[in-house]
Amino acid sequence: VTPVRSNAARRLVEEMMLLANRKVAEELSSRDVPALYRVHEDPSEEKIQALQKALAKLGYTLDLEHAGPQDLQRILREAAGKPEAQLINTLLLRSLRQARYSSENLGHFGLAFDNYLHFTSPIRRYPDLVVHRAVRSVLQHRLSPTLKERMKTDFPQLAEYASERERLAESAERDLTRYFHARWAKDHIGETFSGIVVGVTNFGVFVALANAVEGLMHVSHLDDDYYIYLEDSLMLMGKHTRKRYRMGDRVEVKMLHANPTQRQIDLIPASMDMPDAEPEEKLVTVKPPKKLRTPLEAGIDADLVTGRRTATGAAARAGGAGQSQSGAGKPGTGKPATGKQSTGKPPASRSKPAAAGKQAPAQVAQPAERGGKRGGKAATTGPAQHGKQQAPGRQRSQVADAKQAAAQPQQASPAAPAAPAKRKKRKVLVFGKS
Repeated sequence: VTPVRSNAARRLVEEMMLLANRKVAEELSSRDVPALYRVHEDPSEEKIQALQKALAKLGYTLDLEHAGPQDLQRILREAAGKPEAQLINTLLLRSLRQARYSSENLGHFGLAFDNYLHFTSPIRRYPDLVVHRAVRSVLQHRLSPTLKERMKTDFPQLAEYASERERLAESAERDLTRYFHARWAKDHIGETFSGIVVGVTNFGVFVALANAVEGLMHVSHLDDDYYIYLEDSLMLMGKHTRKRYRMGDRVEVKMLHANPTQRQIDLIPASMDMPDAEPEEKLVTVKPPKKLRTPLEAGIDADLVTGRRTATGAAARAGGAGQSQSGAGKPGTGKPATGKQSTGKPPASRSKPAAAGKQAPAQVAQPAERGGKRGGKAATTGPAQHGKQQAPGRQRSQVADAKQAAAQPQQASPAAPAAPAKRKKRKVLVFGKS
């Protein structure tokens, strides 16, 4: 990480851009042409008093009655090249109000200009493009009263919108800068650096390194004493050792921890030993399956997943299929459980006992019929074949049971799940062979 240093060529280009912006603002203001001005109001009295106290602690004086832009620029020139130059620049920026865009020409306090706007960068800033359109309408003599009134009506809202987007862009830029600072700090864990205190709070000290990377030295890491925060003096002071951390002090720090995701950099005093590093969690790699199953093989309803059928429709479809299978064997349907057309006969699974019940009395009754022709001699041969003689009443009961079993309706047996249809093998056509 290397900060951008200003050289003579860079400063010359910046001065020429400031001059162009100022001259265009003066021309449009003198012609009463609506435009988007870059304004910077005077700071409040409370901010100037806080700045005066902070500068006095660093050895610089500021007259509150004549605290103008020239006085602030004089302090910056006095601090140029000194270790606290960056700190003083930060203090001055925090005391000033935030610059913004406005349809009114209110002047620029920071630059000490009465007329100022942005004109030199129309390819990256929309307010510059608006100013270019206003200048072009003047040069081409197309600034009609109607267009002028419309510009006066639209520019206040446009200036507010441009200011909001500028603040959002600056926030994103600072966030990205902190991310790369943390990335750089993560590669220098345990190294010692020299820095300057640029911020003091009740929970720690912010230290800026030579390459503009900032980190926090938390009070929990200052284990040599119990430190008290003095808000008026902007410093932390030890209760027993009276050791102080003030803005602008040069300190030696050591890189403790860096988290680019959270944009955090933790520092500790250089005299403090590094704690034991916590082991990082190892990433567990999962091997891909050797064979990928199709949705049909995995039992996934493709229509339900793709949205072609809802969950309610899928459940209704499954329920309807189950009812059609179970209702096949109910009486009145005319179809057996097997799904074949009924022939008026009972199913084969239940017809065997019934047929046996019909044949048994018939075999017993045949000798009786023959006995009428041949006499009583043949009547004794039938029971002898069965081993014992059956009574006529028992024969009638067996016939009645057989008729009752044949008349009972066939109960449906649970339908077996249908086997998935097998795909036919595709024929491979080989050209050139008969």
